Amino acid sequence: MRRFIITVLLLSVLNSVTGENCYPKKFNSSSVVCVCNENNCGDIGKVKAEDGKIALYQSSMSGERLQRSTVDFLSGAPAAERDLTVSLINTHLQKIIGFGGALTDAAGVHWAGLGSTLQKRLLQSYYGPEGLEYNMGRIPMAACDFSTRDYTYADTPGDFELKNFALAKEDLELKIPMIQFAKNVSKEEIYFFGSPWGAPAWMKTNEKTYGKGTLKGSPGGQYFKSWANYFVKFYESYKEHGITMWGFTVQNEPTTGFKPWPWQTVAMSPYTERDFLKKDLGPALFKATSNSINIMVLDDNRVVLPWWANVIFSDPEANRYAAGLAVHWYTDTLRNSSDLESIHRDFGDKIIVNTEACEGFEFLITPVILGSWERGEAYARDILEDLRHHVNAWVDWNLFLNTEGGPNWAGNRVDSAIIVDTKTSTFYKQPTYYAIAHFSKFIPRGSVRLDDALDGSQEKLTVVTFLRPDKLKATVILNRNDSVKKVLIKGLDGKSFMVEATARSITTALW
Repeated sequence: MRRFIITVLLLSVLNSVTGENCYPKKFNSSSVVCVCNENNCGDIGKVKAEDGKIALYQSSMSGERLQRSTVDFLSGAPAAERDLTVSLINTHLQKIIGFGGALTDAAGVHWAGLGSTLQKRLLQSYYGPEGLEYNMGRIPMAACDFSTRDYTYADTPGDFELKNFALAKEDLELKIPMIQFAKNVSKEEIYFFGSPWGAPAWMKTNEKTYGKGTLKGSPGGQYFKSWANYFVKFYESYKEHGITMWGFTVQNEPTTGFKPWPWQTVAMSPYTERDFLKKDLGPALFKATSNSINIMVLDDNRVVLPWWANVIFSDPEANRYAAGLAVHWYTDTLRNSSDLESIHRDFGDKIIVNTEACEGFEFLITPVILGSWERGEAYARDILEDLRHHVNAWVDWNLFLNTEGGPNWAGNRVDSAIIVDTKTSTFYKQPTYYAIAHFSKFIPRGSVRLDDALDGSQEKLTVVTFLRPDKLKATVILNRNDSVKKVLIKGLDGKSFMVEATARSITTALW
């Protein structure tokens, strides 16, 4: 009885910090996870503005999870004491397409293994109006490393016409049912896009889906024509199941195929990708979709920018088929985000989409850390930097993995925003989940970024503001300092307000 009373008191204290949308649990880490099981699962709920005030939603290392409060507009001159002043400018920058994650085989394994109640809660946590309100989804075309086996849809050697092309059991039993469920819980259209990892082994120079190797022949030849038709077959097969692709990336991480890579890949230089796009893939997909498809090039780390973009977008024929650029986050610390500025400056009609990010991928690093605030903070920092440099959409990697960071046939285990404990039929919402929420919940599709002028310390203090379609504004503030920071926001109408961002926190102001 005494243990029960202590447990109730502890949960009461934690809930007073986190808010009613979280059943917190502390592991040996810097912060808490929010627990979901058959009996309890707190939703974020709908975020809302406050008439005549500013609604603040704050998450922090100390345990807050979108804790709501309000502040008033300042009636007089602001106090001199502040760390950063943000003066909004009535210049509209990039428009937001959305936020999302990848519907991998690994995610499908965990979703299919849960009971109906948790299946619903799991996808509602991402795509439902009470969850992150995701409106994008990346779909691997056949197997990737986050599959339980290596396969493609056309493993018959010499089948250039793809007469034996067929979706796999992973599509029919895992991914497609999961995607259809996501569509049913979402209140808006989800933009799905396909990404290939490995081509059929018989199409590649090394006769393997993985490792060092390119497609045989050259763009315009029969192997490249057949590979382009593979995209069309995938598009048509998914459409037969009620899933229409919004877009495709040309190749996941094409630079990895130039070395002995341990999982599926196809090596492509920007010159090969350019010629494949204009001679094979672009014409094939545009014909099959009546020109209504968004093809994104690169789908790799931005260390090869702006070179990669310049090669493709500067070619008039290839440029015609390219909607934009897809980037991953893994080497962002090695390449300044100003490279994204140059892409926008030189090719302003192209969209920029972050298509993959995860934590725990580094060598000798623990794949899954339950409750790591540092990893959530890294997500928020990356999203903020991307948004401040003309990125239109941000898509996470696996929607959910297990406590080991898998399954992954190649042993490449990593972390994810939701971790499923298969032994106890429980899933945990990580700090990374709530970091994404500070953007995806408040910056809907069609929002435009407002330019700003910053005055004061920007050391570990980052901010971005968007004008939403409903004319509300959303300002996101990341404070990575170990102390409270005061941020003054000066609006376009002359009104201003002060936000006290607590130590190690993410705050979104809706006004």
